[in-house]
Amino acid sequence: MTKKALLWGMNAYPSAPLRGCINDIVDAQAKLVAKGFSCVVLTDGMATDARMKQELDTIVDGYQAGDIIAIVGSSHGSYMSDASGDETDHRDELICPIDFPTGYLTDDWIRTCLARLPADAKCYVVMDSCYSGTVTRVSPPDPKAHRIPILGARYMPFTGKAPKKVATKAVIVPAMKEVLYSASKDSQTSSEILVGGKPRGAFSYYFWKAIGANPTWTNEQVVAYCKTRIAAIGLTQVPQLECQAAKANQVPFT
Repeated sequence: MTKKALLWGMNAYPSAPLRGCINDIVDAQAKLVAKGFSCVVLTDGMATDARMKQELDTIVDGYQAGDIIAIVGSSHGSYMSDASGDETDHRDELICPIDFPTGYLTDDWIRTCLARLPADAKCYVVMDSCYSGTVTRVSPPDPKAHRIPILGARYMPFTGKAPKKVATKAVIVPAMKEVLYSASKDSQTSSEILVGGKPRGAFSYYFWKAIGANPTWTNEQVVAYCKTRIAAIGLTQVPQLECQAAKANQVPFT
C-alpha cells in the first residue's frame, strides 16, 4: 500500500493574483506528510493546464489496490456554458491553472479522469476555489466586524469560448468513488482571509486545522466544523461533502 498526493496552489495569476493559495498547500502538505503521504506539489508557474492534467492522469492510472490518494487544490475557479448537456444549471465548473483562460480543467474532465479508478478506491479530493454563478467578485463582509479579516473571492470570469457540444454524453458514475470536500456550493464564491497576518483560503484553513487537531473525526464532522467556523466569521460560502453514504462517517485519508 502506498499513500500518494497531488497538490496545486497558485497565487501568481497575471490578471487576478491571489495571496493565500501557496500557504494553503504548504499547510496541506505538512498534514499529509505527517500521515505518511508522498507529495507532488505544483505551485504558480509549474501548475499549467498540461502539467496538472499529466499529474492527475499519473496519480489515477498508477493507483493499485490498497493505495490511498489525495488530490488537493487551492486556486481560482470559474465556469463556462455547459458543453456536454449534463449540467442542470447549464454550466461547467472550472479549475483555473496558471495559464487560464488558455487552459482549464472542467468538472467533466476531472470526473472522467476519476472514473478510471476502481470502485473500491480510496481517493480524497479537497478543492478550495470559486464555482461562482456570477461574473463579479463577491462583496465581502466588513472585516472590522470580525476577528479574521476577509480578503476577497477566488474567482475569475471565463472569457473564452466553450468547446462545441459533442454527440456523446459525459461519463455517468452511478456510485461516487472519491470523497470530495469543496469550499462552497457550485453556485458560490470561496473567500480568502487573514490568519495571524498570513493570507489563507477560509475553507483550507479550517479544514486542515480540523485534520491536524482531530485525527478521529469523520468526514461529516470535519466539514460540519468548517461550516460552523466559516459562518461564524460572516462568510456565506457553505462547504460541501460529497461521497457515498458509507464514507460519510469514515475518517479522512484512511
